[in-house]
Amino acid sequence: MTDPKISSEGRPKPNTNHVTQTSDTLKKNMALLACSIAFCLLLLFLIDMAFGRLHERQVARNVPRALHISGYVPDEMLGYRLAPNQHIQDNKIVGDTVVFSARYSIDERGRRVVPANKEKTSSDNFLVFFGCSVAFGIGVDDRETLPNQLGTLCSKCCVYHYGTPGYGTQHMLALLQSGQVKEGVSERRGTAIYVMIPSHVIRVAGTMRVATQWGRDFPSYRFDSQGGVVHEGSFAMAHPHRMFVMDCLRKSGIVRYFDIDFPPVRQSHLHLTAEIILASKRLFEEQFESQGFYVLLYPTFLELGIDLQPLIQTIQTHGVSVLDYRMIPMDRNKHILHPIHDEHPSAALHAIVAEKLARDIVLE
Repeated sequence: MTDPKISSEGRPKPNTNHVTQTSDTLKKNMALLACSIAFCLLLLFLIDMAFGRLHERQVARNVPRALHISGYVPDEMLGYRLAPNQHIQDNKIVGDTVVFSARYSIDERGRRVVPANKEKTSSDNFLVFFGCSVAFGIGVDDRETLPNQLGTLCSKCCVYHYGTPGYGTQHMLALLQSGQVKEGVSERRGTAIYVMIPSHVIRVAGTMRVATQWGRDFPSYRFDSQGGVVHEGSFAMAHPHRMFVMDCLRKSGIVRYFDIDFPPVRQSHLHLTAEIILASKRLFEEQFESQGFYVLLYPTFLELGIDLQPLIQTIQTHGVSVLDYRMIPMDRNKHILHPIHDEHPSAALHAIVAEKLARDIVLE
């Protein structure tokens, strides 16, 4: 008799049952893997939606503020600027808590008014301030800002206040390049003070937290072939592909709830920020008879894990005077606007910094 497992050529016949069983097992495993992946994706999607709703509830607790509704106008170079000739009553309310209530006066050039200037009959020198909401004085009245309190102590100097909420280091250079400072300052001899906090580095870098929210149209700078910096348009214009990826990531509820940022701060960002400061110093010295160019490192609880030491060493090497006030003792109940809902400096902290500044800077 012929063995059914042996072919006519004398070779064993393939075991079709075993092949069929193996194929069925593989199909089942693949189906199980596909179901597992689909389940994980669905679970991740639901979790992301849940965090997105939690973030929306947090935002909903914040009553819309007048500063954000009507306080700004678009600007081709800067992204936005303060709307000129206005008085803003800015109230920050979170739930049932009134965090602060302050009144801001903006002059015809879109700068915050410095009341101390009205008390000066004449001046040969000036002080000009650059910076963000810290320099601007979010949450404090016109007389309580750092520029005004310093102006009160320096009776012979007229003070010009270009600090604007949300701005970064690059806005100082953009303001000087645009000619707005040269046109807006009457005196020719003066001192520049740039009020810096660590988060200015991520504003120069155009990270996701900045570029997908208030900084989409901020000026973007890069290094040129000689190692200087050149303006390349806004972040949206200069980096459309990166902006597309960031916009997609920012739609995630998890990203928004935990305020995840991307990319992380690198040495190249610190180097670029330092070079923007140096370029600003050179341009200020070209436009005015400079009596000093200072970088004031303002005390803050929001360091963001950014080590500014390499930047400090670079700008000091090139003649920038750095006033490091970050070690000034601070009390959360006295020196910020609210211990939970807002860490901007209070009028009391501005007063401490102004008094120290009046002693440390050289005014002729």
